[in-house]
Amino acid sequence: MAVFLSGLAALVWGVADFLGGFATKKSATTWVSFLAAAAGLAMALIASPLISDLILVEIAWGCAAGVGGALGIGLLYHGLGVGPVGVVAPISAVVAAVVPFVVGVAFFSERPSAQALIGSALAFIAILMITFERTETRATKGIILMATGAGVGFGLFFVFLNFTSPDAGLWPLVGSKGTNTLLLGIVVAFQRTYRVSERTYRLPLLAGGLDMAANVAVLFALRTGLHSMVAVVTGLYPITTIVLARNILHEHFRKVQLAGIALALAATALIAGG
Repeated sequence: MAVFLSGLAALVWGVADFLGGFATKKSATTWVSFLAAAAGLAMALIASPLISDLILVEIAWGCAAGVGGALGIGLLYHGLGVGPVGVVAPISAVVAAVVPFVVGVAFFSERPSAQALIGSALAFIAILMITFERTETRATKGIILMATGAGVGFGLFFVFLNFTSPDAGLWPLVGSKGTNTLLLGIVVAFQRTYRVSERTYRLPLLAGGLDMAANVAVLFALRTGLHSMVAVVTGLYPITTIVLARNILHEHFRKVQLAGIALALAATALIAGG
């Protein structure tokens, strides 16, 4: 069940990230991220009381996860808006998978198999392949840093969300999305970027709704399986994002990048299988 839910989350997350990144091409990144977070928060607030009673400590853990999620979403959407999807999405996915893996080994005494260790090594090689031909300009280095930062943020989201109890219902996601919305709202207020393209304002709301649906799947997957496994399986979301980019945006990738993307996906599969 954990693998199925994680795979479902990867599929939905890939669509959400594509829509969010596409929206930032015409509108301010912070505003797009804020609208997406607010849409997710509204869904969580409506559904949570119907599932379980309010548990404040679970909301607190969700808030901690929300800080990481806000960092990840902001950097990812901006990276997808200014850089190639085929570089930003896989890097953030691999880093997001590696962070919970390392935390699990170092702090939760998880003992990965030889297969999982090989998968981790291949993940780093895949990152080098994806970025090898695009690291000479300052702008591209910034995109790589944004993608890496997004992955760290998402990784911390998994780590903190794993501390919640099975009886918490969706309240951790209320804390997570509430934190996202508050932090991004503060940024929007200071930047005074209040406008969003009339043609694309629906995209952030749709992206936020899909992101919340994926978060629900992840939350229940974490309650039925190992958090390191869930993290790496959901890391397969670039498959959806890249397919949409190639068919809708007509993006082209170098052969070494395509090989790196394939290796990154294989690496996350190896880690999950281990």
